[in-house]
Amino acid sequence: MNVRPWLAGLLASWMSAAGATTCDSDGVWVQVIGARNPASSGYIVWINGKARALIDAGSGSAINFNNSKARVADLDLVLFTHLHVNHTADLVTLVQSSLAEGRARPLPIYGPARSKLMPSTVKFVLTLFDKKRGLYPYLGALVSPFGKTTYKLQPHNIRIKGDNTVAVYANERLRVSAVTVTRQPLPSLAWRLEVGGKALVFSSDLDSEVNGLRTLARDADLLVVHNPSRINTRDLWQLRYLSPDVIGRTANTANVKKLVLAHRNPQNQRAIDAIKVNYPGVSILADELDCVRP
Repeated sequence: MNVRPWLAGLLASWMSAAGATTCDSDGVWVQVIGARNPASSGYIVWINGKARALIDAGSGSAINFNNSKARVADLDLVLFTHLHVNHTADLVTLVQSSLAEGRARPLPIYGPARSKLMPSTVKFVLTLFDKKRGLYPYLGALVSPFGKTTYKLQPHNIRIKGDNTVAVYANERLRVSAVTVTRQPLPSLAWRLEVGGKALVFSSDLDSEVNGLRTLARDADLLVVHNPSRINTRDLWQLRYLSPDVIGRTANTANVKKLVLAHRNPQNQRAIDAIKVNYPGVSILADELDCVRP
């Protein structure tokens, strides 16, 4: 087939973009690795071509993590918003795959404290990996202080009173803080990462408006929120998650520069349209493996 050079170049560029799964190696990016139904949650924060933070690891996210070319060996930490299965199910898969990567340094894991219905993050990790009582005791060296065959998982419980913002972690690349948000009847956290001069906020599932999130998201370059449930037959938003008007109002009040809608029904343009009533900034519907630059 005789194709003019300019057209061949255009086709090659389009095919390359269509098959791309890795974010640009320059600067800070957020990549979505959990977006579609059944509802899952997972995000990678890339810094200069390396995956440095993982926020949530819901079912299916491990496949997308691998497709993104990320490596657990590069992660500085893992953050859980809460411990629902669609936010945590693939932690075991990612840990298993990491054993072939030669990771040497500990891997901190931060998440909420316990409630009547959920274990603490420390208990959750130990229940998975403890050598005597865990579900996967063959991986017990990951949490045993005496095991010397692999790196160590270091789980931490984050308990925050009221709407206070608490500093959680810092290294030479990033700083992390958190607030408690409402996800009845479960303890849930929203996270703020400051990296490369950018502020990234991940809001978790919410079922009511909270002052802490507005404070955490103040002047953020990027706010990731979870899409409301589908519109029901009466054309009303089911309030299992924040309604679009509340999402828009929160982003606008906090002076957020860019809003990403993910986790449920990513093709629902009506949610974006409703958000724009209260929020004039950039709004994006996220899909699997999308890369968003703050």
